[in-house]
Amino acid sequence: MYDIKKVWPKWEIVKTIGEGSFGKVFEIARNEYGIEEHSALKVISIPQSDGEIQSLRNDGMTDNDTTEYFKGIVSDFVQEIQLMTQLKGNPNVVAYEDFAVVEKTQAVGYEILIRMELLTGLPSYLRENHFRVYDVIQLGIDMCRALEVCREMNIVHRDIKPDNIFVSSLGKFKLGDFGVARTIEKTMAGLSRKGTYSYMAPEIYNGKEYGFEADIYSLGIVLYKLLNNNRDPFLPAYPAPVKYSDKTEAMVKRIQGLPLPKPANADEKLARIVFKACAHNPADRYSHPKDLRLELESIALCYAELQSEVFSENGINYYTNKSVFETESKSVKSVKEESVAPPSEEEGTALVPENEGTMLLVEDDESTVINPENFATSGTTDGAPKNSAPETNRLLCCPVCKKAVKPGVMFCGHCGHKLDAKTERFIFCSKCGFKMKSGVAFCGKCGNKM
Repeated sequence: MYDIKKVWPKWEIVKTIGEGSFGKVFEIARNEYGIEEHSALKVISIPQSDGEIQSLRNDGMTDNDTTEYFKGIVSDFVQEIQLMTQLKGNPNVVAYEDFAVVEKTQAVGYEILIRMELLTGLPSYLRENHFRVYDVIQLGIDMCRALEVCREMNIVHRDIKPDNIFVSSLGKFKLGDFGVARTIEKTMAGLSRKGTYSYMAPEIYNGKEYGFEADIYSLGIVLYKLLNNNRDPFLPAYPAPVKYSDKTEAMVKRIQGLPLPKPANADEKLARIVFKACAHNPADRYSHPKDLRLELESIALCYAELQSEVFSENGINYYTNKSVFETESKSVKSVKEESVAPPSEEEGTALVPENEGTMLLVEDDESTVINPENFATSGTTDGAPKNSAPETNRLLCCPVCKKAVKPGVMFCGHCGHKLDAKTERFIFCSKCGFKMKSGVAFCGKCGNKM
């Protein structure tokens, strides 16, 4: 465990929370006057091993040459700190708090310490929390806001990926790790190919000149993957296994610019936005992150109102209508099974739906919000909302959460309970919204003919 007290005596390391190619990340804490404060500490060790030193010596470099060599690397990493300082205060960028550069006493090299706000990495968040299509859209909106600030500061991040996206305790998505970022003046030379290949824009991979559109491309690939059951473009569809050769072939197709398949859990509007974000030709992408943000915001409200909720079980996320991370084709194993007796309401008694009478009806490929007041008082469906299926007043009532569900679905869109032939059927009066057992000819409340 790293000894932080030699730099910041009042801080103590709580635990290790991550490890990357250049160092580790710890959770640290301090207590002053009864107030406990927690932060994240990123420790970058340069060099990573004695083997790197020996390799330089084998090239004929002296100890002084080796020291100067590593000083140059330190300068590159200090640039991350400078960028974070410029971006400080932005709600969608990881907040920088303090830093230190310490020369190693027992070996050649340095240690760079960066203290930042304590957040949850996106991969960890996805394993532990519900995640809907709406959340993917909101992630895209938040990342666009971060990129808008980067654009103002003339910064190209160059390594946007899930590992560099973090989530605050309030659910705000934040962009971090500017370790490979450079200002646009330095990137225009097009000589550097740093970043992560799986999310890298084709122009960077091919060593061509690139600009701000490279970050929009990487964000587009992140959104694509989250909407495609956590699978990169051109990989076998979930749950088929992925081989190493599949990954290589998929990356070649993407870099070559083959048309991307539609993400498994995106409708036409959302897919169109994602396709434009990660267009092969930079000129075909959104020219500014604000443009992408506005498009995502234009559809976000619809998804917020209509999408069913996800639940997590055994570290895997499930989506009871359209899955962000699909599982076994909505089989019995893909939802929680509970054996619960049906509701005990008598015929003609009222079921008072939540949200002031609004009922969410869930089908396999779309959700429809219907209010009983929208139905014709005659008991027919002539007054039903557009695009509603025939006999929309004939519903099921989930025996677990007691919410209205449309007939024909396998699982409740609210709690995930499996609905089968044994589930008792109910109907809702199209006039007053009262719930009755199936087979009743007239409403026990208002007398309306069913």
